Amino acid sequence: MKVTELTTTDEIKGGERMKRLIKNNKGFSLVELLIVIAIMGVLAVIAFNMFGGVLNNSKQRADEQQGDNIGKALLTYCIDSNDWKLEAGKVSGSGISLTDVGVVTALMSTIDINGKKFGPYLSRKDPDKSISENLDAYLPQYRVGKGGTYAGWDIKIFSNEQNVKCTPGTTSNAAITRN
Repeated sequence: MKVTELTTTDEIKGGERMKRLIKNNKGFSLVELLIVIAIMGVLAVIAFNMFGGVLNNSKQRADEQQGDNIGKALLTYCIDSNDWKLEAGKVSGSGISLTDVGVVTALMSTIDINGKKFGPYLSRKDPDKSISENLDAYLPQYRVGKGGTYAGWDIKIFSNEQNVKCTPGTTSNAAITRN
């Protein structure tokens, strides 16, 4: 191992200069920190706007799928019972309410036609709760009051073609269209 001895005063002064440089370098200035924070804020706003659109699109697609599920359940009921006008079925002793909420409620219940039982065609998300407490699971997710434009379901029954179409709608408790 080789040991170097400092003999001149210039070599010693150079070390002292280095110590002073290191000692005086205390960090970033306030302006530099503010610029970095501003850039991060702009990037956060851009990212939030991009992901906000993705969330709304996914809610709209989920509502379309939920509408398809409700339509298929209603089609199954109409085929099983041959009640294409929704006039024969009774839920808890009264007729099926011809609104979107009334139809969804009926599809979660057992429907009675002259003593013959049909359904339920839609499952309850929480079987321990009542039908009205489970109804929220079948409402549009992109609805008015939650940042969206949907208010209910537009349900169309085509009895001649034996088909049902259920799509998210902008009117609440819309009447069922029957052909």
